[in-house]
Amino acid sequence: MVVKQDDMGDLEWVKTLQFTTESRIMDLDVSPVEEIFIFGRVLGTPMPHDVAACKLDSAGNLQWCARLNDGYFNFFAECVEATSDGGCIAAGSMGSTGIEVLVVFKLDASGNLEWHRHINAPYYLTAYSIFETAPGEYTLGGLVLDIDSGSFLVRLDASGNLVWARKISHSVDHAHLMAMVPAAGGGYIASGAFGPEGGSYVDCLIFKLDDAGAVEWATRIGDGVSLEEVGYGIDELPSGEIVITGSRVMSPPTDRDFLYIRLESDGTIPECPYVQSVPLDSVDITAELNSYTRDVTVITDLPVVADITSSIVTYSTNLTEYSLCDGIEVPSLSVTGIIGLLLLMGSRVRRSR
Repeated sequence: MVVKQDDMGDLEWVKTLQFTTESRIMDLDVSPVEEIFIFGRVLGTPMPHDVAACKLDSAGNLQWCARLNDGYFNFFAECVEATSDGGCIAAGSMGSTGIEVLVVFKLDASGNLEWHRHINAPYYLTAYSIFETAPGEYTLGGLVLDIDSGSFLVRLDASGNLVWARKISHSVDHAHLMAMVPAAGGGYIASGAFGPEGGSYVDCLIFKLDDAGAVEWATRIGDGVSLEEVGYGIDELPSGEIVITGSRVMSPPTDRDFLYIRLESDGTIPECPYVQSVPLDSVDITAELNSYTRDVTVITDLPVVADITSSIVTYSTNLTEYSLCDGIEVPSLSVTGIIGLLLLMGSRVRRSR
């Protein structure tokens, strides 16, 4: 389901896209000319699962849709970015049962597949963020899943060839990247999760990388009470301040809150006792990665697009605002909700253009 709201949060339109089997939208991006690029999963019955990249116009009308698979492995969609040539670039993972190999797809303005790359390693990789660093240059960020679980940064050239790759990790705990955007002054800022494997807590992780992927600073934020605080979205404000969105899980685990964090440009929050510096390492892993191309089929399977705007009801409600830094609860935070045929869940912040 795709929801369009104006600057005041008023509903403009709601569209659903339905393939012949169950499908899920995983990410979207809006181009400077308000074209909407969507990347999602189409579940196989039985497996394998496909991925689909679709483009809508500003009114939610379908322009094209490319469904991709190789007829054998499961493809998992995670992130998409509109590119300067009018097309898009998308990434995720591929595997026989789950996450195993990093996959990247480049499509032109008409939805034709220009190139695709599979990147494997002695460990599992999946991308959660992708963007065009410069015209014809792409950067990906995501998870490295192995014994020393951490994050990665990968640079590709205009043809999808591997330029370099780095692994970001902690000497003891896991450091997982869940979202990343370019920083205004160069480099990248990322958010995610920090904590031990199978541990009793997970803190929110924020870190800054330079243009070559070296760590400039890293911060963890946790109140010592929550079971989990994870940053699933990140953006940089014009002031240089950093905004994190995500979730906070208390005990019992069914008690889940929305998490909003605003930090200084150096990753600090003045006079907040729960912000701690974290030492992260950045190591070149280019030689450990293998980039190759595997046959991929583009299927013509246009989804059925339905306008369900008239079935949606918006409402306002009051929530309690809780400060992680001073423990003060502030009542009557007004938010707008949406009631409809489907449950909406959102966590990623996308950079405004």
